Amino acid sequence: MQVICIENQMCDLVIRVWGAARVENDMINERLMREDEATRKYFARHLWGCTGCSTSHLGWIVDLMGKPRRVCSGGGINFRWVNPVEADIEYIRLCLKYRREIIDELKMKK
Repeated sequence: MQVICIENQMCDLVIRVWGAARVENDMINERLMREDEATRKYFARHLWGCTGCSTSHLGWIVDLMGKPRRVCSGGGINFRWVNPVEADIEYIRLCLKYRREIIDELKMKK
């Protein structure tokens, strides 16, 4: 189960935190909806959205905090930062905390 990907893309540092499968979207939304409006807007800005990179790949529509959004990567809600700055670190940590909680919750259901 992949949680985070850190890579160099054409001289940019890219960090992605995976929400993984579509079945986990409700779990991510539930946690985000508990946050204040500024935090919710921040995560909406860092959603790994679909850019329509090819005519055969148009992404999936997901519900992110009550709004339809087009995403890549199998229809799961994932977040992406390009060249994050120090102010992003606490949000990345929060995102990782949510991801760990969801993984633990899913393990308990098995």
